[in-house]
This record gives sequence, structure tokens and C-alpha cells, in this order.
Amino acid sequence: MSELMKKTILFILVAVCFSIMIESCGVPMGFRPKRKGMKMETILNDNSPGKKFNTTLLSDPNVKLDVFAYDRSDGFLGIYFLAFRDGKLVFWGYPHEFARSTDPYINEIGKSALKDY
Repeated sequence: MSELMKKTILFILVAVCFSIMIESCGVPMGFRPKRKGMKMETILNDNSPGKKFNTTLLSDPNVKLDVFAYDRSDGFLGIYFLAFRDGKLVFWGYPHEFARSTDPYINEIGKSALKDY
């Protein structure tokens, strides 16, 4: 086996291991929702989040959202939010994912969640 082939195989193994390591840090797999509108109980699976809090929006102060925050253990990507309205999932992700949404409602949820976190 040539030296170049050995280095290529080693690089691929390291890349795969690194990907698995990054994926396993932070947000538990059980908390990864599949679609908007899922019920809170279905997503949380009797696991408790790092922090739970309520937030309201400036555009509609009568609406209260339940937000669950998970702080990544490695600090690589920071805080991961799950936002629920009336017990149903509205949006989930890191603050930058809320910010880059084309929906102004989602943008506001992200800003409000960060402020109240």
C-alpha cells in the first residue's frame, strides 16, 4: 500500500471520528425534533432540559412561549433552543438558525429567547 493511500485512509478515519464526536456532544438525540407542531411531551421524552423559561414577543405580548435551552458541553456551538407555543413545537435550533430564518416571527422568537436566557 502506498504512503499516499495510507495517509488518505487515516485522514478519512480521523474525519469520521471527529464527525461522530461532534454529533455526540451537546443536545441529546432524543431532543431532536423532526417537524414543527410536534407535542412537547413527544420531543422531551421525560428528560429535563438544562434550563426552561418563558418568553413573550414584543409584537404580541399576550403570547407566551415555553423555551427549553441546552448548553453544549463542549462550548462549540453554544445554546440550543426548543420553542413551544401552546405545547407544540414552533422552531428549534441554535440562535443563528433562528436569526437566519426568513420568517420574522421566528427571528423575534430567537431574539426574545436570547434576551430571557
